[in-house]
Amino acid sequence: VLSLAIDLSNPNTVYAATDNGLYRSNNLGGRWEIIFRGKNSIENQCTSVIGTSSAIFLGTKAGLFISRDNGRSWSKDDGEIDSNIILNIDFVSQKDTIIYLAAANGIFKSLDSGKNWERIFLSYSREKDETGSLDEDLDISREPSDIRFVRAGVNNINLVYFSCAKGVYKSLDQ
Repeated sequence: VLSLAIDLSNPNTVYAATDNGLYRSNNLGGRWEIIFRGKNSIENQCTSVIGTSSAIFLGTKAGLFISRDNGRSWSKDDGEIDSNIILNIDFVSQKDTIIYLAAANGIFKSLDSGKNWERIFLSYSREKDETGSLDEDLDISREPSDIRFVRAGVNNINLVYFSCAKGVYKSLDQ
């Protein structure tokens, strides 16, 4: 099990993200059922999960999958997040339409329950050259990031923390 989450709209529901799909228990872990299995081994490798009042968000090594019908069907986000490895997902508990996602290509934010995503931060593991800048020919959408974790503030909807190889950072303006 790589990630556990309790569904915001039903505290009896627990999700377990594993290397072999996503499992759900509707009775606090008494009985488990698989609700997501990817089309291949990379999609099966589930890394992070959250359940909000409007959807289940599942991070995998093949991208982000969203179910808006309690796990009966899933759609893959094919926007800017694309097929990047999802490292962590979190949401603002007071306003669960605000979702943060740490992916191999940066930190993303959605203000509308995952319908649209905006990259809000990118940190490269690559060193800068002697002039202090990155290669001009660098495709930033495909450059690996060193971001590892994102967490929304608990009592402040504008607060977000993230960590990377360089340390822990916070933003006070989402």
